[in-house]
Amino acid sequence: MTQSNKIVHPVPGMGSRRESYSFGNISDSWAKAGTNGRRLKNALEVLERDPKRALQETERLIKKHGSSPPFSACKALSSWHHDPQSIKVQRVCYDLVASIPVTAELDEMTILCVIHFYQHQAMDYAALHNFLQKLVPVFKGNADILDLIWLTYFRHHNAKEMQKAVMELSKVDVPNSDRHFIFGVMGLVMQGLDSMDTAKRRILLTVAYRTLDKRFPPARCRSNEAVLKLWLLIETGDIDGCLPLLEGFKRGSSYTEETACDGHDALVMEVCRLLAAAGRLDEAESNLLEMIKNGNLVGDFVDVLADILAQRFLASVSEEPSAGKASSKVTAVLEMLDASLPPHSINVSVMARLQFFRRLSSLRIHENAAVVDVIQTGLLASITEYFEIAGDRPSFYSDVEGYLLLLAASGKKELLNRLSVSDAMATLTISNDQQRQFSTVSQVIRHQNMAILRFALRNVSGIDAPSSGDLPSKVNELLALRRYVTDADGLGKLQSPDMVKLGDVYAALAVFTLFDEFQKNQNWTTLLNAVILLESTMTKDKPFCNPSLRILLTHLYLRCGAVAPAYDHFTKMDIKSLQVNHLSFLVTSALLVSGMPETSMLLLDNMVRFYNGALFELFDAQLQCVSRDRDNYYRIVELELLKRDQKFCISTVYANYARLWSLPARNIVTDWEARSWTSDTDRFLGQNPSTSFRTFSDRNVVPSWDTVFDEQQGSREAQLHTQELSWLSVLKSQMELYAESFSLAMSYARYNPFDSASFSDQMRDVLPSHRTDLITRGGEESLKISCDAFFNTCKDAGESLAIGWRTNQQEDVSHLTSTSFPHSLPFYLTMGCHALLLRIAQLAQLVDRVLSSAIKDAGGIPSSTVPEVVTPTSVDDKNCASQENGTAKKPFGIMLSSLEISLKLQQMIHDVFANFDGGSDSAGVYRYRDMIIKISLLAQVFRSALWIIQCVRDSLITLSANNDKRKDSKSAEVSKKCVEFRRLMEEWYLGFALFLEDLQNPVHALAEKLHVEAEKLSDPTFACTFFGDGTLGSYAQFPLCADEPSPEVVETKVVIRTKQAICDGWRTSLTELSGLFNESGRLLAEFSTDARSKIKTKGGKPGPVL
Repeated sequence: MTQSNKIVHPVPGMGSRRESYSFGNISDSWAKAGTNGRRLKNALEVLERDPKRALQETERLIKKHGSSPPFSACKALSSWHHDPQSIKVQRVCYDLVASIPVTAELDEMTILCVIHFYQHQAMDYAALHNFLQKLVPVFKGNADILDLIWLTYFRHHNAKEMQKAVMELSKVDVPNSDRHFIFGVMGLVMQGLDSMDTAKRRILLTVAYRTLDKRFPPARCRSNEAVLKLWLLIETGDIDGCLPLLEGFKRGSSYTEETACDGHDALVMEVCRLLAAAGRLDEAESNLLEMIKNGNLVGDFVDVLADILAQRFLASVSEEPSAGKASSKVTAVLEMLDASLPPHSINVSVMARLQFFRRLSSLRIHENAAVVDVIQTGLLASITEYFEIAGDRPSFYSDVEGYLLLLAASGKKELLNRLSVSDAMATLTISNDQQRQFSTVSQVIRHQNMAILRFALRNVSGIDAPSSGDLPSKVNELLALRRYVTDADGLGKLQSPDMVKLGDVYAALAVFTLFDEFQKNQNWTTLLNAVILLESTMTKDKPFCNPSLRILLTHLYLRCGAVAPAYDHFTKMDIKSLQVNHLSFLVTSALLVSGMPETSMLLLDNMVRFYNGALFELFDAQLQCVSRDRDNYYRIVELELLKRDQKFCISTVYANYARLWSLPARNIVTDWEARSWTSDTDRFLGQNPSTSFRTFSDRNVVPSWDTVFDEQQGSREAQLHTQELSWLSVLKSQMELYAESFSLAMSYARYNPFDSASFSDQMRDVLPSHRTDLITRGGEESLKISCDAFFNTCKDAGESLAIGWRTNQQEDVSHLTSTSFPHSLPFYLTMGCHALLLRIAQLAQLVDRVLSSAIKDAGGIPSSTVPEVVTPTSVDDKNCASQENGTAKKPFGIMLSSLEISLKLQQMIHDVFANFDGGSDSAGVYRYRDMIIKISLLAQVFRSALWIIQCVRDSLITLSANNDKRKDSKSAEVSKKCVEFRRLMEEWYLGFALFLEDLQNPVHALAEKLHVEAEKLSDPTFACTFFGDGTLGSYAQFPLCADEPSPEVVETKVVIRTKQAICDGWRTSLTELSGLFNESGRLLAEFSTDARSKIKTKGGKPGPVL
């Protein structure tokens, strides 16, 4: 299968590795099918890599031995795997599988093949569910089959059916009854976790606890069961029930004698936190101290202990809020902390003090000046002490970043003064005539941490910050330090020859200094200087460069809108050795916006499988060693389902987010795909409020090193949460509307209304049963509901963002137009993409009304009832309702033109290029970057419309072909109704062809405009003209390391290459988007040609209208 036809699986983690493993199960299952299984051994072994050969082998066996269930299942699986795009092959495979009788003689290999067929090939989970439901009563006493059934339900997150099957299995497989019973309880847990109703969630988790406690009372409860009980009690809020279980986790107790399940310490800590929140400080403290003595999770337990002591401190000083009383109480608390902690860990003691003061700052019971002074003094002393202990660690700033925010401006200034006095190396600068003083790596790192602190506190009142005029000298000073540290003889021997260099922190600080200036004045020349500076560090002829600097460079290229060079640098990093999860999703989103969906989907599938595939892949792999270690088998499920890592949820919803975005750019998809991908997004939005949502912004990728930004992080995150959740809601509603329109337009594509077979029977291979029932009841009404919901969602999202967008545009532009938020919702609403999509939905409504009315008049049976009147979806679209409702009396072409789809598309294209052509030169890189974003949004909506238009074309062709076959039953001649209907169809063909030809004009015009801009960017002289002849200006002579090119080489090669790389990135994006619209125009031309070829009347003019 070519990459363009690659199936993107709707279940995260359900990619090639899981499919290969499933094929491996089938190839090894031949021994479970008796004689026919042995005959199929050769076919099963080549099924995955050579399905054509497996099909030939199976057909040979069928000719020789006759048909049997194993042969039919293998033939269906190999046929579909060989040609997955053929509709005819799909129907044959469905008939083969449906012919397999579900009896007690059915072997496990055949069942496994059928499950794999529905699960991986057809992806028809409704049919899979029906098949499994038939298996349960037949194989009620077969442990192997029941085990296969509940595992299948588990993989598809059908918790209720999983619970039923595994509970039945626990009665059959008596030796392993306890293990199966626990999985049955986990089925209840999964149902509770999936529930969006808080009350229902609580009830289900309570039932799960009572069921588990009844089976495993305290007398026979083991560590795994105790952990599960503890978690259920925490989720239901029963703190008193947790206390007896805590006794079991103390040293020498029953639970710790065996290997306890991973994560029990975190649960104990959560119980202590709940006790402290309830005011039961003594119980919480005693349990914490007991766990600390056991050496369990010292750091986390210390944080909770500091919270408890902070509450006690504030309660004690509230009576006598004097400075002396507060100071003595603080001293007593700190002495108690030191006595409670292990003596070998000084760092933990200092961090405990910092946590104590942080908690005091957050518990503002009163605003007493004496207490505030004590807190500020304690924080200042603790941070100073921590710098003396850990100032030579690269992680120093990240450790104290949160505590710096609590210091007042005077405290921050005092901190810098203290550190400068206590460490003589902190103020060291390097010049050509100054003696080199660095002798150890520890001294260098301490100096770097001090420089980072100065940069982070540069905007604090009272601290002298470098002015814009001093910027070149500051950057050159940092780069001189980098060169000295890298080239120093004594330090160079201690460094690795490749990748991370000791002085690269100085280069990063220089880049951040330039980037900070860029954020202040939004001058894209400064951004270009930062990119060139980083590119100069990548010119060494070595296989690897510093990954952190490469991440920075990728981020800055994305800021410029140059996706191609950003992706090139991203692919050169080792994903497994770097935590670039956030960056991967930024690159994925940028690729999607740039019209490269296949590349982005390949990257996305790899990232999802790498970070979040444990739920599926580890679970499947653990099955191989179940007989040897059943406790570990349970532990895998406990780790993935019980803990519910938030990263899994977020990355899963972003996977669905990206897949939804890329739907239109791929080959035609079914409405079921759109619905299955929106369901997980809907569940995520229902379970995760905006306070728990974290976007993958650029600030997550690169450290800010800015306390002023961090102080405003809360309000900025709240704004980003609103924007991102609003966009997810709009996108989900858009895909639901797309699915409704697609289903309605496709309902006639393979339906013969003049056949005696019912609509449901004819559509069973095309639409799921629930969709056919919905269309039969009235597809247009369902579509109208989706139109209203989509319009209201867009309206609410626009109102929630309109205030900030209009009042403080300069502040919002840096976020809404950045690659951290590429699908800018205000742009989306301003362009009117929602109005265009509503018109496309009304196109499906119009075709359904016209076809249903005409079929009814011709004596056929329409798929749905014919509505008499349709009200406009919104105020903005009243002009789209000018067509005759419920009849086919008005010419079809005029009715199509009344939707004004082509006019709306032309208006949107004009708005995009009017803003682009009218932009000033000062806009710089924003001009091309924002144009790419807008064109990509337009492409997404139009490609969705294209597939719906294709279904309309198929509907007309199908109706015409079925009408031509109608003959009078007595005379075997074509009836008069058939002739009249044929003439009416020709009129429809002509109107549809004219509609398509009118739609081609703006599409071709847009593709031509994009091609012209791409050609302009491909001119070698354009980069110099656009960016100016000036290069780095004051930074042109910055010193480089000894093994890097000279400044002259940088000037002639790196600067030119960087400018050209940015222009090439824009050109690549515009070329890809132009290709999408060219392909769209080609498809429209094909649709128009097909429509005109069906006109058989002389002169190409239709006959009279009925």
